[in-house]
Amino acid sequence: MSSQEALTLAVDLARKLKKTAADFHGEYTDGIIHYGATGDVTYEVDVPLERAVDSYFKVQKIPCRVMTEDSGVKDYGDDPEYVFLIDPLDGSRNARRTLPMHCCSIAAYDINAKEISEALCAVVARFDADEEFTAERGCGATLNGRRIKPSRKKSLDDAVIAMGCHFASAVPIFAEAGRRLGSQVESPERDVWVKAYGSTALELAFLACGRVDMIYDVRAGAGLKATPKTYDIAAGLLLCQEAGAIVEYGGRRIPQKLALDPKLPAQVRGAGNKRLFNTLVNTLP
Repeated sequence: MSSQEALTLAVDLARKLKKTAADFHGEYTDGIIHYGATGDVTYEVDVPLERAVDSYFKVQKIPCRVMTEDSGVKDYGDDPEYVFLIDPLDGSRNARRTLPMHCCSIAAYDINAKEISEALCAVVARFDADEEFTAERGCGATLNGRRIKPSRKKSLDDAVIAMGCHFASAVPIFAEAGRRLGSQVESPERDVWVKAYGSTALELAFLACGRVDMIYDVRAGAGLKATPKTYDIAAGLLLCQEAGAIVEYGGRRIPQKLALDPKLPAQVRGAGNKRLFNTLVNTLP
């Protein structure tokens, strides 16, 4: 199976997951908390999406290894040739409340890949809108089939940054970062806009296509339990790489590389171009 064939498979799966999500978004139970194989919370809306992934690969009968948020690592067939690192539903809290910004994130790798930046192809498909981001290594990144490019904005003035302050407990961690960014603009009317969409995969996709100028999420390094994992950022990383955005990621030190393991927490910071990225790093070292 070539990278193009793997991409075709990933897109097909993403579209099937979107149909499943349409049947179950808004499922909300304020009760017992369950945890998946990777240690993250499993919500009622996540369950049918995980089942859909399992059913899809059983039907396809393609020897592959599948890594997901809730099921962990599972092989389908003998001698798998490819690895699919999948978050069937990124933005579960949004989906269960019928809020916008939820998607699936799918990255495909050769079976010998060791690190999440080695993806051959990737898909981030929105479930709340008709938007499908795809990338194939060496072939660029697209949104609904059209090539995308990141922001050309060079300064912090009136820039848009996606931050990982999705939870009240995380706000104090990002308060100082916000203060530092705001101190670099010319006037209050030109202050940096802070966004928190509740889906790291979509935030990276938005960086790749220029909807946001920067991304900054350091929850993992701050010791918070609710943080992005490798499956949240893998597809988005390839989108950014192929579009031309500058991104660093990793564990406690952001530039650190991450193994192809769904249990690993991740950090990420990036910008649409090198000049703005340097400004971000110098402001928030």
